[in-house]
Amino acid sequence: MTQATASTKTVTQQNEASNTTKSKAAEPSKEPSSSNKQKSTPLQLITEVLKHVIAKEKLEKMTKALLEGILKFIRETKESEKKKVGSLAAQAEVSTLHKAIKQDLLWMYETLAKQIDGVLNTASVTLENSKKILADSKDLKEATKEVLSKVGKVNDAADKIATTTQSYQNVLAQRPLTANNSSLDPKVLGDMERKARQILINIFNDDANNVLSKSITEVIARANEALDKIDNAKKLDKVKVKSALQSHKGTLILMLNSKEAVTWLKQPEHEMAFTEGFSKGSHIRERSFNLIIPRVPIVFEPENRMHHREIEEVNGLKHHSIRKVRWIKPVARRRMGQMHAYAILTISSAKYANTLIRDGLIVCGTRVRPEKQKMEPIQCMKCRKWGHFAGECTASDNTCGTCGGEHCTNVCQNRSKLWCISCQTTNHASWDRNCPEFQRRCYLMDEQNPENNMPYFPMEQDWSQIA
Repeated sequence: MTQATASTKTVTQQNEASNTTKSKAAEPSKEPSSSNKQKSTPLQLITEVLKHVIAKEKLEKMTKALLEGILKFIRETKESEKKKVGSLAAQAEVSTLHKAIKQDLLWMYETLAKQIDGVLNTASVTLENSKKILADSKDLKEATKEVLSKVGKVNDAADKIATTTQSYQNVLAQRPLTANNSSLDPKVLGDMERKARQILINIFNDDANNVLSKSITEVIARANEALDKIDNAKKLDKVKVKSALQSHKGTLILMLNSKEAVTWLKQPEHEMAFTEGFSKGSHIRERSFNLIIPRVPIVFEPENRMHHREIEEVNGLKHHSIRKVRWIKPVARRRMGQMHAYAILTISSAKYANTLIRDGLIVCGTRVRPEKQKMEPIQCMKCRKWGHFAGECTASDNTCGTCGGEHCTNVCQNRSKLWCISCQTTNHASWDRNCPEFQRRCYLMDEQNPENNMPYFPMEQDWSQIA
């Protein structure tokens, strides 16, 4: 350590001597050099001396390490001082920014406080006004009630005057008090009364043949026995089956003693008890009503139940009110490029059927005007004669409805030849709707069934009873 100090002093003295010599040599030039314009700090001088000593002098390793440690310490000290100076400058900037933000926040707070005070004042004024309006509306409501009560009294008095005093002209112009159905054909009224007292029963089990094979008297007795077994506190005094009839489709038609009895029996709990007692597997079936629908788009699929549900939804019908739909003409007989066809819609409610006839029906986005399907004469599809179905026909061979040959109509190979079995003429085919015999039988059927000429299915509503 003493040698290092001594060497340091020697180097310092040599530097001072050299600096003195240089300054003397530089005295003739009065302008100082650019290196002396900025004075070096003590630490910088010490650093330069230590660097020079380490670089030029031959030192021991320990001495050299100590001098290098001193240089490192000096550098770290200078860097820490620079960082302190930078941090102090940053703190000053942050302090200035903090003060500016604080002033902005205070200004925003004062502005918002003023606005909130204004909103609160406006809300309080509005609340007071609404209270006044509410009080005024209550007063107005009470006054309106008083006026309405007075007006009602005046109307009652005016009605009494109008009913007790009428001019001769008003008496003549007065509408008749008789019911509209008095103008209906007595046969139609009788049919309405008869159908209102009927129930239709279908049997779907092994007992069907046994029940249907019984006599009418035995069927009536069995039905009344099933009715007597129904134990219900709300049971009518008399619920009796008066008569019975079997249709050609195997459906039993029971005639009860009153319309009220039918309404009572169609309640779900009573219907279940009756059908279980009468024949297991049987149920009461509602009547069906057929409509002819013109110009139905052929994209409609009659067998698709989803299409049925879509028609019900679009036209506001009850769910499952459509029983079935079928094309009138077979698909195979359509002409090339045909886009529309006629169909028959079977619906379970006369109310919905009449509504569709009156208001129209929407099918696949097309509005059509359905008509009630009239009762027409029955023509056998086997022998082409009248009054029975093909299943009841006793003829041994088929008769073509087009040419009159002994084959089915759908396999006829001579469609240009026409022959009518009924008229015995070549002017038209047996299936032609302009056949004189067919039209004569339609006229007789209309005479026997006046309801056939009515556009609606007759019900209690007056508008459905027009002829």
